[in-house]
Amino acid sequence: MFLQEVHAVIFDLDDTLVNSQAAWHKGFGEVIADLWERGTKISNFKSAEAIYEGPIREGIEKAQRFSLNSEWNDEYIDSAFRDFFGNYLGLSEKKCVELVSRYKVAWPKHLTLFGDVHAVLESCFGKIPLGVITNGLTQDQNLKLNIEIGQRKLRDYFDVCLISEDVGITKPNEEIFRRACSALKMRPDNVMFVGDNPYDDVEGANNAGMISVWLNRPSNRFAGPSKARYEIQALEELADIS
Repeated sequence: MFLQEVHAVIFDLDDTLVNSQAAWHKGFGEVIADLWERGTKISNFKSAEAIYEGPIREGIEKAQRFSLNSEWNDEYIDSAFRDFFGNYLGLSEKKCVELVSRYKVAWPKHLTLFGDVHAVLESCFGKIPLGVITNGLTQDQNLKLNIEIGQRKLRDYFDVCLISEDVGITKPNEEIFRRACSALKMRPDNVMFVGDNPYDDVEGANNAGMISVWLNRPSNRFAGPSKARYEIQALEELADIS
């Protein structure tokens, strides 16, 4: 299936295996449904997705920049919700807190795998070591790794799963990539890394000396450019890499 030099494959998790972006959008849409009905200033936006990918994401990224912390923190969501719902829509602090709380319960209910994940993992399972490296909070990422696929959970396919909060290192720091290779007892130049983010995934893997693959799905929110050794639009295309 893979190049002769590939002795193991490690995947990113969010928006590579798990459609996290769709879950965030659906969960957000669920919690603001009543605001659409009341005809507030929220109606200036075309959809819940437009709000999430516009002012909410801008608020999250702003809060993260100010924190000088590369690790994800739920406080970024809190800050973005206060900025948008409090400062823009004029909702009370109590209502902002309520919306945040409801959102954090809502989005995990919508977590699903991309349609190409099961077949690719099944084709690799037992034939080549597999792994996951993911940035994020341990609690959140474990919810995703526990998604059920047939008789297994997603995590059951992997020989190593590194979550940045557990490790204390976030992508693109090459050390987290090297640790995964070490756990698999593989040299980095014999390990393929597949991810959707041209910076966190591709540059990190490149700097660690791995074989980088940019998974540039049609729904990818990262524009690139990518310095990946290979570029694919679906996981099935891994079989065509030569």
